[in-house]
Amino acid sequence: MEASESQAVKAAIVGSAPERQEELEELWEEHSPQVNQVSDKEGFTLEAGSFGLILFDHKTMCNLWLFGFSTQEAFNLFLPYLYLSQITKIPFNPHILTEEDSKSSHALRIDEIIKAIRALKEVGSIENITWPSSVPKPYSGKPSDLNGSMAFDLLCMVAAYCFLHEFRHVQIRNEGKVLDIHEEEFECDSYARDFLLGKIDEYSNTTGYDKALLINKRSMAMALASVLLYVITPDAYWNGSSTHPAISERIKNISSALEVEDDDYFWTYLSCALISVVRIDDIEIQNMVVVDQKSYALFLIQSIEKHLTSQSARTQ
Repeated sequence: MEASESQAVKAAIVGSAPERQEELEELWEEHSPQVNQVSDKEGFTLEAGSFGLILFDHKTMCNLWLFGFSTQEAFNLFLPYLYLSQITKIPFNPHILTEEDSKSSHALRIDEIIKAIRALKEVGSIENITWPSSVPKPYSGKPSDLNGSMAFDLLCMVAAYCFLHEFRHVQIRNEGKVLDIHEEEFECDSYARDFLLGKIDEYSNTTGYDKALLINKRSMAMALASVLLYVITPDAYWNGSSTHPAISERIKNISSALEVEDDDYFWTYLSCALISVVRIDDIEIQNMVVVDQKSYALFLIQSIEKHLTSQSARTQ
């Protein structure tokens, strides 16, 4: 069972960064990570354990899948609003839609998926929720429609990024490196990012694929992977814990290292992923003019931080 799981993880990584296949094979042989699927339970599992173990459960992978499709629908629904606000200087609020858009297929699908994501937080098994009718089941192959195909490609890269992060934990332990716990998390994030982007020039030159588009696509996947942490982490730990830094700091750390323009689709997609979180957790957002796509994404991150601060104050 473990061998097939390891092969699946390696395939996801190689599929996301084909230019690193030979290097990955060497690293995999050197560090011998043991990838195991564990039983579902309350909460989520995606972590590096002792003895080179990388553990995940089916529920976490399903949650990732659902969140990817929720963000894809949000991208379709909110992209026009984000750019219209930037052009017209009219304030935007993700909770306020036109009557037509509020009843659109995108909005209805988002609501259906969000209901399933919320339910996943409360149950111990994926079997205990109603699967959204608009979302294909994981492991059923790549959807043929454009939106499903885009979500599938990005989700494969998200999985690659997540497992690369955990693989770096295994490497650090094997190398005997001693890092501050938070520092190690940032190190693993940076490793996963650099693995996906570090030799992208080589891949672009070999295949003829446009470098900017390659960076854009892989960066969007990293945006989704980073924001996923809001979904699988209890909100009491969004601002950090003894083992993990604040999610907002991890997102900003990854984003600041990417060479993308302020109006790149990366920022728009990041905003749409954050809007999915805002809608899942019903977070209040102020009306705001979109000056550029980067500044609005950062505004959403600040709004989530503000929500946590006000929530903490109310419970004291």
